[in-house]
Amino acid sequence: MSLRTDIQMAFDELTPSTHGMAERIVGSMLANRSRSRAMFAWSNPLRGATSMLALILVLVVAVGVLAGGRLYRDWSAFNNQPGNGLAALEARPMHLPVLVPGQDCPIGPKADLQGAGNGEGFGEGPVFGMPIGLDTKSTWGSYGYQWLLTRRDLAGPVLVRAKDLVTGKAVVFVGTYAAGPVTGKDSDRNGFAVKQHHEALLDTNHPPEDTNPPEVYFGGSDRLVAWQITLGLQRGASGCVAYQIDGPGFSEVFVVQAVGTGLTPN
Repeated sequence: MSLRTDIQMAFDELTPSTHGMAERIVGSMLANRSRSRAMFAWSNPLRGATSMLALILVLVVAVGVLAGGRLYRDWSAFNNQPGNGLAALEARPMHLPVLVPGQDCPIGPKADLQGAGNGEGFGEGPVFGMPIGLDTKSTWGSYGYQWLLTRRDLAGPVLVRAKDLVTGKAVVFVGTYAAGPVTGKDSDRNGFAVKQHHEALLDTNHPPEDTNPPEVYFGGSDRLVAWQITLGLQRGASGCVAYQIDGPGFSEVFVVQAVGTGLTPN
């Protein structure tokens, strides 16, 4: 297949039919160039060069359309595959545990992370959680940090959503890894403003390089990557927090009991 045929097929695919207009333009330019050389070469020696430049520009634009169209189709096809892209992950329904009145917080499943603090983590993988520590209060509620650990071989976006199982209120995320629409605003005692989100997003293709905690907190940094996310629980929360974590090819749930400022330790 010739380059001209390949280019014409790309134009036909990406734009409405022009009934061969591009071919007629190129053919007309070539014909005009030939007549110009035969009839007027003595009067305008630059006419041939000008026509050739115009032809080159047409070819450059056509090749750009061809390449750009193929890149766009490839990207769209990847992003629309099930499980790929943030929108696809957000579309997955939540499947968190439901508590009955008086039921204890169903903490777990527990995971042995080979030296994680007291030897205890949460989740079945490929993402694991550590206990939540709350250390800052505001008029809205309490904020703190949560270490999430992802397997080092994990690739693609990882969406994090959570809620308090007793109150039914969504956990908010603020700071570096917070994602999605802004759902609220707050400020701490020093007047530092924060924007609240109901999602956190981990880009495992670009893991953090300088936030891994010391080995005393968890073992196996050669196989796990640590992400310190900042979360908030609204005033009156129980601290029984269920996480749903979704990524390409997996969806997992684990429950953690938060302890610290404004909450009764478990």
